[in-house]
Amino acid sequence: MESVSGVWNGDVDLGEGKLQELRRVYDGRVSLVSRLTVVQTRHGLEVELRKCVDSLADDIPFLDEGFKLAVEDYKKEFDNRSTPEEKLKSANWNIVEFQTLLQQAQQLKGAYEEQLTNLNPAVRHDLGAIRTSLRGLVSGAKTYLRNLFKKKRERESSVLCEQEVKPGLFTCGS
Repeated sequence: MESVSGVWNGDVDLGEGKLQELRRVYDGRVSLVSRLTVVQTRHGLEVELRKCVDSLADDIPFLDEGFKLAVEDYKKEFDNRSTPEEKLKSANWNIVEFQTLLQQAQQLKGAYEEQLTNLNPAVRHDLGAIRTSLRGLVSGAKTYLRNLFKKKRERESSVLCEQEVKPGLFTCGS
């Protein structure tokens, strides 16, 4: 989870730098969506918007794969007659979360692409109006990123839990 002060906790951290790298990428992406509203030049804004669009395009395959795996997990749990109802609900929520994130990624990508087209000098849009429009996306983009990186951290933690750190000393199941 991320606290109000921005601290991540509850993650498996083996000191190999993966969690820190994920945090660095998260902070960079949050900073990028915030910076969009203050870029002063058309070219600068175009460069930053392209970074956002490219990042979202990279997110979509991760989310699509996560959605498919969540559906498979749900089906497996559903087919097992002894699966507790709470576990089924949790598996179903995982599907909903991935589906929602996938939709948000596609919507944000479309919104940023639309602003890119508005930057076309032939269109004659005011840079201030574009920044105002982008300001309206910041809160949703930050929420999307927080939830996206929660999923990325969960995946990283589950991969780490499958590996034994030191034989006999640690496994996530013990």
